[in-house]
Amino acid sequence: MAAHPVTLLPDHPRLLPGLRVLRRDAAHLQVGVGARAVLVPDHPDVRRLLGLLTSGAAPAAEHLPRPHTPAGEVLARLAGAGLLVDGAALQTELHRSDADPAGDPAAVAAAWCSDPGTAPQRWATRGRAQLHLDVPTRDRPGLERLVAACGLSVAPGPGDRSTATGSTAGGAPVLVVREQEPAREELDRLQRDDVPHLLVRSELDRVVLGPFVAPGRTACVRCLDAHAADLDPRWPLLVEQLGRASTGATPSDPAPRDPALWQVALGWAVHDLVRWSEGRQPSTWSTTVTLGSSGSPQVQVHRRHPRCGCGWADLGAAGRRHQKSESSLPSIERRFSREQVSQ
Repeated sequence: MAAHPVTLLPDHPRLLPGLRVLRRDAAHLQVGVGARAVLVPDHPDVRRLLGLLTSGAAPAAEHLPRPHTPAGEVLARLAGAGLLVDGAALQTELHRSDADPAGDPAAVAAAWCSDPGTAPQRWATRGRAQLHLDVPTRDRPGLERLVAACGLSVAPGPGDRSTATGSTAGGAPVLVVREQEPAREELDRLQRDDVPHLLVRSELDRVVLGPFVAPGRTACVRCLDAHAADLDPRWPLLVEQLGRASTGATPSDPAPRDPALWQVALGWAVHDLVRWSEGRQPSTWSTTVTLGSSGSPQVQVHRRHPRCGCGWADLGAAGRRHQKSESSLPSIERRFSREQVSQ
């Protein structure tokens, strides 16, 4: 016999933080709005249950209604809709965040609203996660506050305008922020040292977010350059000069940077790094998002380029597997040698 859904309840259930119980009509109440809303009958036992679930007291199992009663069925539906969290665990984290000068209880509440069943584990994972900030000096304080509010911490080094690759060996990702096109050798070091990184850069009146680079798994910035070179063979020469330009060095020649779009991009970047810390795929995985005056983000997914060195190891492994499966075929080296002998 299948288990009743109530058996899947949190130990101390309560409604999601911020969720409201609304009057739908004379006979019904509605819990929440939108796609996650649940319509329930207006019954005295149901009202009593909803009062318990919204009080913050997080009732224990013995105080909950039995299955197959009006209130018990509503409880099962709320659990099935993902509208219940473990109230005791939530309250513990809310109190801890409130006592932390860098904490943000609202961020804790938001984390619990996203996949409530895994929220305690995900928040604990955030608490162990670090990221590096390679950002302009004026952006660092705001980013440090934002990262801390999201439950992560900023690792020591690399500092502003520095890659300091020796300090990134622990696997913490790097947020690389530039007010112009970055010098490629800075990103090459991160790629070579197998350090995940996410790039944000300004481009005249636009801000480009991404790609998030997981070395050996996603397209890197050199892949994007190789794709651009397919359309414009002079792009490598041009981008090399852009990376060495001194725009922004003086007040009379500042690097253009739309402040509103810039903050959107930085917040988006931190959100993606939070996703990565929880073991989820960032939205900028092999992807760039361009924010500009058009109003709508322009999203472009990028493939790894066969001429970029970041994928040569995979190509070599694939070639070795192919050679084993096709052992009757001569290798490229042997075929080339035969052609030389025949000439």
